[in-house]
Amino acid sequence: MRALVVLVLAAAPAHAGSRPYAFTQGAEGLAANELELESWFTYENPRGRGTTDLAWDWWLGPVTGITDHLEAGLFAIFDEPAAGALSLEELRLQVTYEPWQRGSHAFELRIRGELGVPLQFVPAGGAYSAWLTAIVAKQVGRLDLTANAGMFVEREKEMEASGEIATETSPYTLVGLGASYDLGVKLRAGLEAYSEVKLAEPANGYWFGPAIAYGTGRFWLAGSFLFGLTRETNTAAKQMGRVVLGITI
Repeated sequence: MRALVVLVLAAAPAHAGSRPYAFTQGAEGLAANELELESWFTYENPRGRGTTDLAWDWWLGPVTGITDHLEAGLFAIFDEPAAGALSLEELRLQVTYEPWQRGSHAFELRIRGELGVPLQFVPAGGAYSAWLTAIVAKQVGRLDLTANAGMFVEREKEMEASGEIATETSPYTLVGLGASYDLGVKLRAGLEAYSEVKLAEPANGYWFGPAIAYGTGRFWLAGSFLFGLTRETNTAAKQMGRVVLGITI
């Protein structure tokens, strides 16, 4: 059985560069009719809390290549807030478009749109979200340079103590920067920076840290551990970690 699993993972071309980083999205995509199962695991250590109050979420879902330039993914998002209970919180649809053939220009470009729909239809809470991100990448020998720039909007409902339902619409900007080097053994190592800025109020998060990625056959894995660069209490995690893996079916 073990030999069969190894054979399956090695039977297809490697997708080692498809996710060099865990927070910054990469420029590699799936070909037409390819199907991949992805799992994202993220944890945060909030400021102003004890180390036992870690929050984490888990994304699980398929991603498929509709054409060589267009792919779509659908994720179920399970969430456990600090000191809370695990629950299925959201469905997230991703659609990514690559406007030109890979390698035909000096840099790679992908445009990703996302729509999040809450599954906790309260009235106790839940947030709809819409995302738009530009992904740009450049290969210089074994060095990968990737940048993300975009924004998202959350529309959240929450029940107040009075029993009334309050609705808040919050726009954010996001930026991701990554640099990694191919070590030549199906392994990449590098650094990643990521930020989210809430425009309606001073609630900013900036993080920086190491990233590592591995890919062989039908399997790839990426992980990042980022440290918070801001000191505002209760506005941003002081550490964040994420592990993302994909298996081409």
